[in-house]
Amino acid sequence: MLFIDLDGFRVVLKDYVIQKGFPLVRLKNEITRVIAKCGAQGYNWRIHASPIADSITFMVKSYNPEHTCNE
Repeated sequence: MLFIDLDGFRVVLKDYVIQKGFPLVRLKNEITRVIAKCGAQGYNWRIHASPIADSITFMVKSYNPEHTCNE
């Protein structure tokens, strides 16, 4: 999945977390990468995005969609 830039990715991630209603922990929140996971203990939901070759467009590089948390 591609995003126009870092801010675009962050907005979509924030909206997704609000919609699903779970706590988010940002392990890395930098210009070169964003790594986030579910803040509830014992859940494997995780996403990692970083820029592609043009250094502007952000791409989800890894994503574990398994999420059963209801916090």
